[in-house]
Amino acid sequence: MPPESPEALQQAVSSLKRKKKPVRRDMEKRRQQNVQAQKKYREKQRQRLETLKAIAASAGQNHANEIPSHIGLQQLNAAAQYHTSIHIERVCIAAALYTLVKYMGIGEETFCADDSLSPFYRPSLEFADDATRNRTIGMVQQMYKTLKPDLRPSAEQILIKHHPYIDILPFPTLRRNLIMHQKEIDEDEFLNDTLIGLICWGGVGKARNDTDNVMGHTAAETAWDARSWEAKAWFLKKYWCLLGGEDGELVRQSEWWRSVRGEELKLDLVDLKS
Repeated sequence: MPPESPEALQQAVSSLKRKKKPVRRDMEKRRQQNVQAQKKYREKQRQRLETLKAIAASAGQNHANEIPSHIGLQQLNAAAQYHTSIHIERVCIAAALYTLVKYMGIGEETFCADDSLSPFYRPSLEFADDATRNRTIGMVQQMYKTLKPDLRPSAEQILIKHHPYIDILPFPTLRRNLIMHQKEIDEDEFLNDTLIGLICWGGVGKARNDTDNVMGHTAAETAWDARSWEAKAWFLKKYWCLLGGEDGELVRQSEWWRSVRGEELKLDLVDLKS
């Protein structure tokens, strides 16, 4: 093969130079590009947060109640734990219940599966003698002593097979009655009713546009405490017996919240029982 002419070699070299990608050696330029990329990312996140805040502010007009100015000092003193608050936020019920699911260490798949069993339930006790049952109940309750008081398992939760949705409700009387009468209850209907019939009052004295409130973090501070909950009148009427009547935790607490708002201290028990 005859040697290529100098002109041909020069053309080949020029072609290779054109095809070869330039190597970035300017470190300052690369740093500036990274800074700009991070700035764009932070701006995007800020816009997302602002959108969430706008949604929360809009929802807050319907889901946050302020303490009326006509309530006297005596009524506020009756609610001493909240006397420094200007308004009390209403936590999204779905967020509150989800917080309880996580707090109890129940996985999402487990909670949503129809055939899931409570982590407290001990099937081996079904045919055990009384001494063994009592001993095991004590051991299980000791194991879960670190749970918040309103969520610690009762004997029924340990002895009787049931779905874990019952375990996340911070009302011992309601949990016990749900377990004892679970064959008579439509679980889906009951859970749907809790989403629209219950109110969970959140952090006290926090600004309504607080980032934690927007993200639902206030639920973690209150959902496990029965004192944070209130039920609407129709919910009390529908589940009066399951709630334990006048002595049920949720019934008593609902009356307490009504008193804070300056409403009648006693619900219409005659109407509720009818």
